[in-house]
Order: sequence, then structure tokens, then C-alpha cells
Amino acid sequence: MTATAAWSRVGRRFAGLLSGLPASAEQRAQAGAVGRLVAHGLRRALAAPGDGSDRGRAILLGGYAKGTAPRFSAAVDVLLVLPAHLRPDFSAGPTALGRRRRRVIAPVAAVLGERHGGVRIDADGWLVVRPARGSTSAIPLVRLRPVFACAEGGFLTPAPDGRQGPWRHLDPAAELANLEAADKATAGKATHLILMLKAWRRAQAVPIQPLALELLAAEFVRAWIYQTQSALFYDWMVRDFFFWAAAQAGRPLPLPGTGETLASGRAWRDAAEAAHVTAALASDLERDNREAEAAACWRHLFGAGLFAHKGAPSAAPSLPRRNTQGMTDCFGYASQ
Repeated sequence: MTATAAWSRVGRRFAGLLSGLPASAEQRAQAGAVGRLVAHGLRRALAAPGDGSDRGRAILLGGYAKGTAPRFSAAVDVLLVLPAHLRPDFSAGPTALGRRRRRVIAPVAAVLGERHGGVRIDADGWLVVRPARGSTSAIPLVRLRPVFACAEGGFLTPAPDGRQGPWRHLDPAAELANLEAADKATAGKATHLILMLKAWRRAQAVPIQPLALELLAAEFVRAWIYQTQSALFYDWMVRDFFFWAAAQAGRPLPLPGTGETLASGRAWRDAAEAAHVTAALASDLERDNREAEAAACWRHLFGAGLFAHKGAPSAAPSLPRRNTQGMTDCFGYASQ
């Protein structure tokens, strides 16, 4: 048996991992349905007086919109595009910023609280909602962020307290375009790497935002020397990513389409360095045909039970279906 034939199990191993990582079609459908259900409860409350047409929109975003939601994803993220009449005037000066930010969030939180209960506001300004009692959805949480349409594209959301300036600029369409461009240039490696990194984040309780992982992965695969190779090289991709990523800790990450940055933080650097050591060892064990020991390393890194041991596909699966209508008005119950 040639070395290449022996090493083909590496491709099968990662193909097996990736075949079971993405959220299922049923989970994706439930995510859209739960997001619409919660958003629909705001329909009448958001209408401008005497104008039933100005009811705002709701936009699915995050992993469920981009096809990077893993099967263990516990929340769905939704932007609530509020009607223009609710937009605050921040020109009164910095002393009024906090009070006027709360004026945006408080009425939305009140309506959601009446309908669902258990609504809370996290440190980043997300409204965290649990579906109504009796729901059979596998998605236990919905996170909503109030935003307003921006004339330059994307959306504006009141910046969290402590942040300079009244607004934060978001552009989900530009984020999706950035990911799709990385996938197109690398035969889908950006999405494959993001799914594996989310498994690592969960298995090792790594303190890094999923969006930061996405931005890092998309940047890395564009520069990786083996970007057009098959899943046979995925052990090296994981190894090389963690080596590179550890050096990126603390670097502000550009947010596509906005001119703003996302703080990547430094708390995850040690975990990335440890992951590199594990992945490098596993890659060496794969090279030496020590399959059982390599498999133990990968299971430690990504979590036991995620790898398919029998009947695994021989090639990495095609990319999950993305929400191509991510800008759709959820109040109209369009397909997500």
C-alpha cells in the first residue's frame, strides 16, 4: 500500500466529522420559524401611530443564515429592523447617550417580556428570549438586536454602554459575501474550518466569539498554501490555523462592509496554542500511520462522538444550504 493510499483515511476522517457537524435541514427550518415567531410578536407594537405599514423587519443572521451553524447550536440570532419613528436623536450630547440607548431597547424588551417572559439584555445589547412555553423547537434561545436601516448600507444599532460614539455599524450581507468569497477561492474550506472551530470552541470552552472565529478562518484559508487541496490535507489545515491564530490574539478584526473592527480578545490564546500542539501531534501520528492514537487526539480537540467511525464519506461534504433570502421580511413569513 502506498503512503498516499494509507493517508486517505485522513480525508475520510475529516469528511466523517464534517458530514455530522452542520445543523440539519430540520434544525435550520426550526431556527427560521422560531425567529419569525418571536419577531411576529412585535408587529403591532412597532407600528407607527396611524401607519400600519411601518412595522419593521426581522432578519435572520449568524450561523443559521450563513450555513455555519453546527448541529449543537443553541440559539438563533435575529436583527430587528425598527421603524424610523423609533430612531433616537443622539445629538443632545454624551450625557444623554445611555438614556436614549435604553429608550430603543426598553419598549422592545417590554413587548417581548409580555409575550414570552424571561427576556434579558446581555452586555453587548442583545435581547435574549426563550420561546413560549409548550414550544417543541430544539432552539432554546433567540437573540435579537434592535437596528435601524443605514443609508450607506447595512444597519445601525445603539452601541453598548462604554463604547465611544452612539452607533455600531453592522452589515450582514457584507459578512456573508466575505465568507462566500473565501469559500469560492478555497473549495469550501472556510465553512469547513469554521464548523470545526465551533466544535473546538464548545469542546474546550474557549472564550472567543463565533464571529471572531469566522473572520479569522476566512482570512486564514485565503492565504493557506494548500487552499485548493482535498480533505486529505485537513489535518495540516487545522494544525496550521492554530499556529497562525495564536499570533492573532488581541488583534482587532475588520468587520466587512463597515469600517469598524471586532475585538478578538486575548483570553483564548492559550487554548489556541494548546490546540496547535494537539493538532501537530495528531498530524505526525497520521503520517506515521498510528491511526488509533491520531483519532484520540482529534476526539480530544473537537469532542468525543463527533467523528463517524463507519460508513464515513470519502470526500468532504458540500456546503450547507445558506439563507439566500437573509434580508427577507420575517413578518411576511417568507422562507428562511
